[in-house]
Amino acid sequence: MSKIFCLVLILFSIFQLKNINIGTDYRLFFGEDNIDLAAFNKLERKFGKNDTILLVVAPKNKKIFNLKTLQLIEKITEDVYKTPYSTRVDSLTNFLHIEAKEDEVAVAPLFESEVHFTPDQIEIIRSKALAQNQLVGKIINKQGSITGINITVHIPNEKPNAVLESADFIKKHVEKLREEYPEIEFHLSGIIIMNDAFATYMLKDLLSLTPLSNLIIFFIIALFFRSFYVAGLVMFISVLANITGMGFAGLTGIKLTPPSGMSTIVILTLSIADCIHILTSLSMNNEEGLSWKERVKLALKKNFKSIFLTSLTTAIGFLCLNFSDAPPYHDLGNISAVGVIAALLYSVILFPYLLSLREVKVKYLITTSMHYLSDFIYAKKNIILVVSTLLTLLLGYFSSQLVINDTFANWFSKSTEFRKSIDYVNRNLTGLYTFEFELETKDDKSVFDPGYLKDLEKFNDWWMSKGYVWHVESINNIMKDINKAFNGNAESFYKLPAKQELAAQLFLFYEMGLPQGFDLNNRVSLSKKSTRMTVTFQDLNSTKAEKLTLEAYEWLKKNTTHLKPVQAQGPSIMFSNISRRNLDSMVHGTVIAFLLITLLLIFSLKSLKLGLISILPNVLPFIITFGIWQILYQEVGLAISIVTSATLGIIIDDTIHIMTTYAREIKLGRDDKTALRKMLDTSGVASITTSVILSLGFSVMLFSDFLINFTFGLLAIISITIAITFDILVLPAILLTFIHKDKK
Repeated sequence: MSKIFCLVLILFSIFQLKNINIGTDYRLFFGEDNIDLAAFNKLERKFGKNDTILLVVAPKNKKIFNLKTLQLIEKITEDVYKTPYSTRVDSLTNFLHIEAKEDEVAVAPLFESEVHFTPDQIEIIRSKALAQNQLVGKIINKQGSITGINITVHIPNEKPNAVLESADFIKKHVEKLREEYPEIEFHLSGIIIMNDAFATYMLKDLLSLTPLSNLIIFFIIALFFRSFYVAGLVMFISVLANITGMGFAGLTGIKLTPPSGMSTIVILTLSIADCIHILTSLSMNNEEGLSWKERVKLALKKNFKSIFLTSLTTAIGFLCLNFSDAPPYHDLGNISAVGVIAALLYSVILFPYLLSLREVKVKYLITTSMHYLSDFIYAKKNIILVVSTLLTLLLGYFSSQLVINDTFANWFSKSTEFRKSIDYVNRNLTGLYTFEFELETKDDKSVFDPGYLKDLEKFNDWWMSKGYVWHVESINNIMKDINKAFNGNAESFYKLPAKQELAAQLFLFYEMGLPQGFDLNNRVSLSKKSTRMTVTFQDLNSTKAEKLTLEAYEWLKKNTTHLKPVQAQGPSIMFSNISRRNLDSMVHGTVIAFLLITLLLIFSLKSLKLGLISILPNVLPFIITFGIWQILYQEVGLAISIVTSATLGIIIDDTIHIMTTYAREIKLGRDDKTALRKMLDTSGVASITTSVILSLGFSVMLFSDFLINFTFGLLAIISITIAITFDILVLPAILLTFIHKDKK
């Protein structure tokens, strides 16, 4: 009956795989109740979405102001209007320039190929462009050597693949441009390209790293147990567990992102641990007179309690990822937890059944007795405890100095095309990192009130005084351009209108002259009670973003009288806050996980003392891991907030097997030295094996182009390595010290 249940579960999971979707929106990293996302959504509902693609044109001769290049920019501008879901394109050539011409004021593109331009006229265009605050730091650089074409895209909520469609169109277009114009470099930046990168590199990891992990683990198991058949059975169980985990993702509508996509490797590495303990026990089970099937049953019987407990504690650890502030880590935790429980079912039901069908000579690679190690621990237990305590205190100090810091564009490897382009654009033209402000008027006044415009100008200038700001976009520059044009292009009138009525009239005239699709609703609210300001940074990490957010708010409070002080909004704010919020929420989740697991161990081991002792080898490895990380890197980001809960269950696995075996041997009447030897020869060997395989499984994450996965993988490997060292050295020393006294 149990086998039929497993078969039905597997078939149902396979059927659900067709419902798996790929997440292509950075907003998936933020929950619906995330206050930063809610604030940004409110701003976008008022001013419209600002999801963009920036196509950068960088001639190798560093000259864009010539007829050939300007004509190319104009052509590209026209071509990219065909981008799926595009609503607007802004470039150097279609920039709407306002100026007085004889007796009228004209609003026209800066460059049109129908007009015959002489070199002198092109030089005039260059001068106008470089003097235009609306362009410099956004569309062109100060040197006039690089320009960008900004495509605004509106992604429909009901079309999840729209991001991929838009990005794919542009990437193919850029490839054609690179072939046709080898003398020009082309780069891509923008939120849409970043969204596409999340999906692209998630799929790359899924299609390359998961098979690699399977291959590595298969050969390691075959090496340890000297049997390709046994290795194949273990991998078959892990594949079934993965199918069940992914089936759950399809059933519940989870959209796979880089973090949740790594659940395939997590399930793979964890699911083999159960089988390894059964195989290790089987290889050491040499009772005469037992048939092959009876030996398999005996191996399962000896390990069932430990396998059940380890699977349960691992699932608890992963389920506590639901305390995370980032939904992709909820998904990672839930998919992994389902996969772990599925692995438990398949390991104790299907694996023994399949194993019993054909007798195999299971020979374990490590045949050397662990007696030398047990004798060393028995003789040096006090020294081991003192050294481990001092080491923990020292590295505990370093772990307390660890700085939480993140730069979201740096989540991608420097070797990726996305990261190379982003870094180039950030250095030479404009930034991906922005602050968005909805600046409301006080006392229900109009945004054309002179006091409001002056305060807006002061805030604009305050930002531009900072050397790390590329560009500030607000209505002030537009208002000054209009005022200048209506006063005969006189430079003395490049200033804000002195009266509200005049400002409102000038703005209305300008807006009426704009072509369709170029209105200013993305900058000025329909009620004319608030405007949108966008500050673009050269570079911005989470620590700096938090500091600047507070600085800007305090500056508005102290230096303006007509603006309502407001917090900055936007993706940069959302990403800068997520690491710290995630860490805070995961502290609660990890504490709960520790409490639940400790209570479970106390109940299952029927010993308060053993349950409390188990805390030490499970907590101390994390302290040491973070201490080592601080020495190596000083900083860590989003990955650290989830690594504890995600690897807690894994680390506890070895502790449970070792403590269960030791407690069983003591209960059978063995003296503590004999119990120690028996424990190391069985559970110790199996735990070392699983730790090696788990570390190798997680090692493939080091090849991920997504930095969070790389960091998680490296932290997991360090944690597992330190944990197994504690489990086979420090935990036995603790058990000998305390349990030995009980026996006396």
